[in-house]
Amino acid sequence: AWDGRTPAARAAPPGCYTARILLRDTLGRTNFTTRLVRVDALTADPSVLADTTRGPKYPHARGHWAVWQDQGDGFWQVYAQELGANPAPVRQLTAGTLSQENPRTDGRRVVWQGRQINASWDLFLQDLASADPPQQLTFTPNHDETSPALDWPWLVFQSRATADTAAPWLVHARYLPTGETRVVSPSTADQLAPDVHAGQGVWQDFRNVGYGDIFYRNTLASGVVPQ
Repeated sequence: AWDGRTPAARAAPPGCYTARILLRDTLGRTNFTTRLVRVDALTADPSVLADTTRGPKYPHARGHWAVWQDQGDGFWQVYAQELGANPAPVRQLTAGTLSQENPRTDGRRVVWQGRQINASWDLFLQDLASADPPQQLTFTPNHDETSPALDWPWLVFQSRATADTAAPWLVHARYLPTGETRVVSPSTADQLAPDVHAGQGVWQDFRNVGYGDIFYRNTLASGVVPQ
């Protein structure tokens, strides 16, 4: 086994090397063989998905997809690109004059928050493997739904009533195949920045005095464990 280091204990730069392997037994007899070894770079040169003239922000990637928002057409829109050795063209997923922001992907689908005519926020989903238009997930003119995160079949997001400025943001979980939605852990304090993976939900929670705790919940179970 070779750890990729030179005799001076430095990492060998990328390239092809001839390695000479010497074998010696207990009687002092020797034999050797040679092997061709290729050392690859740890990372390839970076590629620009959206340059500074477009004002891109909030990138997120999982699997073979990257998503972000930018103002390339003058308004905040959601874009996606399939990554790989030969990246596909950038896809613009939204259009119009109302802001579409904060996209997140699970590697096949992407969710984001979209501004509505009444100024509230609702959530949208696009299957990146489908040519169908985006699906609107929430229709709640009296509530804002923001900060979505997705790992199929679960969606988590934060929501609060728009009429009450003192109302807390509460984290909700939705089981997408059925549309069943519930508050993850009822509270009278803000719950922010939710994320989910394999049915496990996490978020920042301010129910206790201080700068906020990180809470965890298996969205399929009932227990809540502060971490």
